[in-house]
Amino acid sequence: MKKKNYNKKLNEAKSRLNEYNLLAAEEVYVSANNFYQSAISKKDFQNAYFMFGRVGNYKGNYKNTNSLRDESFEKGIMRVAVLDPANSSGQTDTRFNIINTVVNRIRSNIGKNKFITPVSIQNQSIGSYSNNYSGIKADLVIKITFNSWDYGENAISSEPYSNQK
Repeated sequence: MKKKNYNKKLNEAKSRLNEYNLLAAEEVYVSANNFYQSAISKKDFQNAYFMFGRVGNYKGNYKNTNSLRDESFEKGIMRVAVLDPANSSGQTDTRFNIINTVVNRIRSNIGKNKFITPVSIQNQSIGSYSNNYSGIKADLVIKITFNSWDYGENAISSEPYSNQK
Protein backbone atom coordinates (compact mmCIF):
# COMPACT_ATOMS: atom_id res chain seq x y z
CA MET A 1 0.00 0.00 0.00
CA LYS A 2 1.34 3.34 -1.07
CA LYS A 3 1.54 6.23 1.45
CA LYS A 4 -0.04 9.50 0.40
CA ASN A 5 2.14 12.57 0.57
CA TYR A 6 0.27 15.49 2.12
CA ASN A 7 3.28 17.79 2.38
CA LYS A 8 2.16 19.98 -0.52
CA LYS A 9 -1.33 20.51 0.96
CA LEU A 10 0.14 21.03 4.42
CA ASN A 11 2.52 23.69 3.10
CA GLU A 12 -0.35 25.43 1.26
CA ALA A 13 -2.41 25.45 4.46
CA LYS A 14 0.52 26.85 6.45
CA SER A 15 1.01 29.53 3.82
CA ARG A 16 -2.69 30.52 3.95
CA LEU A 17 -2.56 30.59 7.75
CA ASN A 18 0.53 32.83 7.64
CA GLU A 19 -1.20 35.11 5.16
CA TYR A 20 -4.30 35.29 7.36
CA ASN A 21 -2.21 36.04 10.47
CA LEU A 22 -0.38 38.85 8.67
CA LEU A 23 -3.63 40.39 7.45
CA ALA A 24 -5.23 40.09 10.89
CA ALA A 25 -2.13 41.53 12.60
CA GLU A 26 -2.14 44.47 10.18
CA GLU A 27 -5.84 45.14 10.75
CA VAL A 28 -5.50 45.08 14.55
CA TYR A 29 -2.25 47.11 14.35
CA VAL A 30 -3.89 49.85 12.26
CA SER A 31 -6.85 49.99 14.62
CA ALA A 32 -4.60 50.11 17.71
CA ASN A 33 -2.34 52.72 16.13
CA ASN A 34 -5.32 54.92 15.22
CA PHE A 35 -6.59 54.58 18.77
CA TYR A 36 -3.13 55.46 20.12
CA GLN A 37 -2.79 58.50 17.83
CA SER A 38 -6.17 59.87 18.91
CA ALA A 39 -5.79 59.06 22.63
CA ILE A 40 -6.54 62.01 24.90
CA SER A 41 -6.89 60.35 28.29
CA LYS A 42 -4.97 57.84 30.35
CA LYS A 43 -7.83 55.37 29.84
CA ASP A 44 -7.43 55.73 26.06
CA PHE A 45 -3.73 54.86 26.35
CA GLN A 46 -4.60 51.88 28.55
CA ASN A 47 -7.01 50.65 25.87
CA ALA A 48 -4.35 51.16 23.19
CA TYR A 49 -1.93 49.10 25.32
CA PHE A 50 -4.35 46.15 25.30
CA MET A 51 -5.09 46.56 21.60
CA PHE A 52 -1.39 46.46 20.73
CA GLY A 53 -1.16 43.31 22.85
CA ARG A 54 -3.77 41.67 20.60
CA VAL A 55 -1.51 42.16 17.57
CA GLY A 56 0.83 39.56 19.09
CA ASN A 57 -1.97 36.99 18.97
CA TYR A 58 -1.51 36.97 15.19
CA LYS A 59 2.12 37.90 14.64
CA GLY A 60 4.81 38.37 17.28
CA ASN A 61 7.10 41.40 16.98
CA TYR A 62 4.94 42.93 14.25
CA LYS A 63 6.28 46.29 13.06
CA ASN A 64 6.83 48.63 16.03
CA THR A 65 4.02 47.12 18.12
CA ASN A 66 6.19 46.45 21.17
CA SER A 67 7.51 50.01 21.41
CA LEU A 68 4.05 51.50 20.90
CA ARG A 69 2.64 49.13 23.52
CA ASP A 70 5.36 50.24 25.97
CA GLU A 71 4.63 53.92 25.23
CA SER A 72 0.90 53.32 25.69
CA PHE A 73 1.61 51.69 29.04
CA GLU A 74 3.75 54.60 30.24
CA LYS A 75 1.21 57.19 29.11
CA GLY A 76 -1.62 55.21 30.70
CA ILE A 77 -0.17 55.14 34.20
CA MET A 78 -2.18 57.09 36.74
CA ARG A 79 -0.55 58.47 39.88
CA VAL A 80 -2.95 58.09 42.83
CA ALA A 81 -2.67 59.53 46.35
CA VAL A 82 -4.88 58.32 49.18
CA LEU A 83 -5.02 60.87 51.99
CA ASP A 84 -5.59 60.00 55.62
CA PRO A 85 -9.25 60.31 56.59
CA ALA A 86 -10.04 63.76 57.97
CA ASN A 87 -12.20 63.46 61.06
CA SER A 88 -13.72 66.68 62.33
CA SER A 89 -16.38 64.87 64.33
CA GLY A 90 -14.13 64.69 67.40
CA GLN A 91 -15.05 61.03 67.81
CA THR A 92 -12.70 58.13 67.30
CA ASP A 93 -14.98 55.20 67.94
CA THR A 94 -15.20 51.90 66.08
CA ARG A 95 -16.64 53.53 62.96
CA PHE A 96 -13.57 55.73 62.56
CA ASN A 97 -11.30 52.72 63.07
CA ILE A 98 -13.20 50.84 60.37
CA ILE A 99 -12.78 53.73 57.95
CA ASN A 100 -9.06 53.86 58.72
CA THR A 101 -8.89 50.13 57.96
CA VAL A 102 -10.71 50.65 54.65
CA VAL A 103 -8.35 53.48 53.64
CA ASN A 104 -5.32 51.35 54.49
CA ARG A 105 -6.77 48.46 52.46
CA ILE A 106 -7.28 50.80 49.49
CA ARG A 107 -3.66 51.94 49.78
CA SER A 108 -2.37 48.39 49.81
CA ASN A 109 -4.55 47.25 46.90
CA ILE A 110 -4.17 50.10 44.40
CA GLY A 111 -0.58 49.13 43.71
CA LYS A 112 -1.77 45.78 42.37
CA ASN A 113 -3.21 47.51 39.30
CA LYS A 114 -0.42 47.81 36.74
CA PHE A 115 -1.73 51.19 35.59
CA ILE A 116 -1.69 52.77 39.05
CA THR A 117 1.37 54.16 40.80
CA PRO A 118 0.68 55.00 44.44
CA VAL A 119 1.94 58.45 45.41
CA SER A 120 3.52 58.75 48.83
CA ILE A 121 2.17 61.65 50.84
CA GLN A 122 4.23 61.04 53.96
CA ASN A 123 6.55 63.99 53.43
CA GLN A 124 3.80 66.38 52.31
CA SER A 125 2.41 69.01 54.64
CA ILE A 126 -1.26 69.07 53.73
CA GLY A 127 -3.80 70.32 56.20
CA SER A 128 -6.41 67.70 56.98
CA TYR A 129 -9.16 69.88 55.56
CA SER A 130 -7.26 71.55 52.75
CA ASN A 131 -8.35 71.25 49.15
CA ASN A 132 -5.02 72.33 47.67
CA TYR A 133 -3.21 69.21 46.46
CA SER A 134 -0.98 70.79 43.80
CA GLY A 135 2.18 69.79 45.65
CA ILE A 136 1.27 66.10 45.61
CA LYS A 137 1.73 65.70 41.84
CA ALA A 138 -0.96 63.04 41.56
CA ASP A 139 -3.52 62.50 38.81
CA LEU A 140 -6.11 61.47 41.38
CA VAL A 141 -6.36 62.35 45.08
CA ILE A 142 -8.72 60.29 47.24
CA LYS A 143 -9.84 62.05 50.41
CA ILE A 144 -12.50 61.03 52.92
CA THR A 145 -13.75 63.68 55.33
CA PHE A 146 -16.32 63.31 58.08
CA ASN A 147 -17.95 66.12 59.92
CA SER A 148 -20.34 64.23 62.15
CA TRP A 149 -21.66 60.77 62.83
CA ASP A 150 -25.11 62.29 63.13
CA TYR A 151 -27.46 60.95 60.49
CA GLY A 152 -30.01 63.74 61.00
CA GLU A 153 -31.25 66.46 58.68
CA ASN A 154 -27.81 68.02 58.14
CA ALA A 155 -26.20 64.83 56.86
CA ILE A 156 -25.02 64.99 53.25
CA SER A 157 -26.26 61.93 51.43
CA SER A 158 -23.80 62.29 48.59
CA GLU A 159 -21.35 64.70 47.05
CA PRO A 160 -20.35 64.86 43.40
CA TYR A 161 -17.22 62.98 42.43
CA SER A 162 -14.21 65.08 41.51
CA ASN A 163 -14.67 64.25 37.84
CA GLN A 164 -18.30 65.40 37.93
CA LYS A 165 -17.76 68.92 39.28
